[in-house]
Amino acid sequence: MEIKYNLLWIEDEAATLNSIMNPLRRAGANVDEIGNRADAMSLSRDELGKYDLIILDILLPETKGSPYGGNFLEDILKHIREDLQSDIPIVVLSILTRQEQQEVLFRYGVADFIPKPTEVSEITDSVMKLLKGP
Repeated sequence: MEIKYNLLWIEDEAATLNSIMNPLRRAGANVDEIGNRADAMSLSRDELGKYDLIILDILLPETKGSPYGGNFLEDILKHIREDLQSDIPIVVLSILTRQEQQEVLFRYGVADFIPKPTEVSEITDSVMKLLKGP
């Protein structure tokens, strides 16, 4: 199958990844994974540049010895938007509510927020809509 899109998934739950990656791959997406905060926070501009969209789980576990013990959502969004100066679309998945994170989501221009648990189709529909455009 021809690869049409390159996605970066920052997620620590293998079950979530496996259930959603297959439909995305059938739609022509290549999906790379990052499973911890330290790797996410060490993304470079060149690495990020090869992706069309990021899917982000905001409750990644702490990495032993990681300096990123604060608000990971704000830290990673600031890294992507300010340090790397990227406007890549970001879809946030979380068991937290949008209201709890609304200010941060708005400030950093998150494209979509999907509360967990959710249906696989809601995630794939959101991702594909953002990738295909209006």
